[in-house]
Amino acid sequence: MAGDGRTGEPPDEPADEFYRRVLDQMPTPIVVVDSEGRIVYGNAYMSSSIRTSLDAASGRHLFEFVHPDDLGWAAEAFLALVEAGRVNEPWVEEPWTPVPMRVVDAQGNPLHVEVTGAHSVRDGAVDGFIYEVRHGAEPHLLREVLTGVAAGRPVDDLVQLVAEMIATPPVRLDVVITEVVDGRSRIVGRTGDAADALAGLELDAAPWTEATESPRQHRVDELPREYRDALVPAGYADWCQVAAGGPTLGASYRIAALTPYHHVPATGILQRLDRATELLGIIRLRVANDALLARLARQDTLTELPNRLGLTAELEGRGAPAAVLFVDLDGFKPVNDRYGHAAGDHVLRAVARRLEASVRPGDVVARLGGDEFVVVLRNGHERIAELVDGIAERIVREVARPVEFDGADLSVSASIGVAIAPGDTALDDLLASADAAMYAVKRDGGAGHRLAGGEPA
Repeated sequence: MAGDGRTGEPPDEPADEFYRRVLDQMPTPIVVVDSEGRIVYGNAYMSSSIRTSLDAASGRHLFEFVHPDDLGWAAEAFLALVEAGRVNEPWVEEPWTPVPMRVVDAQGNPLHVEVTGAHSVRDGAVDGFIYEVRHGAEPHLLREVLTGVAAGRPVDDLVQLVAEMIATPPVRLDVVITEVVDGRSRIVGRTGDAADALAGLELDAAPWTEATESPRQHRVDELPREYRDALVPAGYADWCQVAAGGPTLGASYRIAALTPYHHVPATGILQRLDRATELLGIIRLRVANDALLARLARQDTLTELPNRLGLTAELEGRGAPAAVLFVDLDGFKPVNDRYGHAAGDHVLRAVARRLEASVRPGDVVARLGGDEFVVVLRNGHERIAELVDGIAERIVREVARPVEFDGADLSVSASIGVAIAPGDTALDDLLASADAAMYAVKRDGGAGHRLAGGEPA
């Protein structure tokens, strides 16, 4: 029975009112322009999106609502379609490929959209173009995140873009993203007022910390009391959340999306959180790779000691060093020549560990390259000369112990030059003095240490 609301067929009368309501309830803007580009119709969602009523928009040219930076090519595309329709190109009747662009609302705010449509100039009842204008903020933000990852954009900026992507219309969502480091949380992404409503609550407590492999939906009135007391008065009804990542790549993220409505189903929201966790996984991988590259740039890969750059970084902001020991191995080349580079590498790793064991906590051991090492004493001592002498003797003794490799005992020794800082002496100056003292030890036969400007020990 047609028109009784039970068969799924539209009512016979009044048809115009039925279709007007259908179009007005579409959650995307629908716009019709005539062959000259002037607006003849827009649904209710068009009006709310650009904050302009249909009466105020009718008769105005479509290009008035296009962002100035996109106007040139948008006008060119429109005119090309008009011309193609006049010569009856066969593809004109096909829907257009979605085009990302920006429109502006009544206050001049840019809105990212994707526009598609149909050429209906030859349809006498329409005699124009029908545009479907979809929200384009989500794909735009996705592009920003991915290009930002490639360009090395700050991580917190990228996480904020992910929060904004989750919160794109038409669903009303307020988003909070926290980063968890060493068991503690901090807010790194937010939209709307949700973060303010959560202020003062323990962000490392349930339900925030619930480990979820997939997004979950909760009613706010079923959350722990302190959350209910904060969120219900703020007007929230649903809490959707997911944990993104684990400890293997360092920090992990937790996402909460709050809405004033109880959504049934919440599939669309949960899928947004799924996509967000994938993006945060990419961001976390970028963070881990950045940290790895930074570490490799400052670290000698063979011995895992700081290299020259790492040594400078270790000492940065800690004041001038108290003393420097420049260590060069005696007899290392014969080991390489007789037993091969694998044996030489094994000796260098063993010497690195022995140097670390010979100094105090807080002192820095670095490898400058080849068989050259440096020990920097960061903290002074009232009897600094005695301290340095003791450490140098220990190093000479430890390095001289044979290193077992593939059944053979490999032997090297250490020539050490020592420079004690008389005051705020620059590292480079101390290294130069210690290097000169080390070569003096070499000339005397090696296997010992000498204070810069002093006698061999």
